[in-house]
Amino acid sequence: MITYNYTFLGEKIFCRPTYHIHGKIKKTKKTDIIFGIDSSDDLIPSLKIFTKLNRRVANNTDIKKIDPLVETAKSIVIFGHSLDLADKDSLSFILKNVMELDMLTIYYFNGNQNEKEILANNLSEIIGKDNFFNLSTSNVLHFVPIPNNEIVRELIKS
Repeated sequence: MITYNYTFLGEKIFCRPTYHIHGKIKKTKKTDIIFGIDSSDDLIPSLKIFTKLNRRVANNTDIKKIDPLVETAKSIVIFGHSLDLADKDSLSFILKNVMELDMLTIYYFNGNQNEKEILANNLSEIIGKDNFFNLSTSNVLHFVPIPNNEIVRELIKS
């Protein structure tokens, strides 16, 4: 399992070994948490050190470690991630074989009435409009709202 979450929520929910692509919260002063901005081409050079890509390099968070998972995946589940373009480089890597998948499921919090449309737009930008069109007209791509119930709230709090 690959997570962008800094906490151990994924392990609690899915009970699987997890690779924290943006690092994880530690009790020590040294942390590998990745904060950053989009790797935009029009970014002024002095700000490029603050991109997530540069922060991953600085913290030795090697995305290639997940290549075996990405290469063999037949389904991908994205749980509560915005698919924001600030993560486009890593999401593009994870979804590089998107047309080979049997299923791509995107769970999202349904608090914003436009959330599904925002996610669809971001996904289209990440994988390309043609790939998005092909996925959305097949039975591969599924958007599923995360229920706003007590069980989910308790898992997130713990």
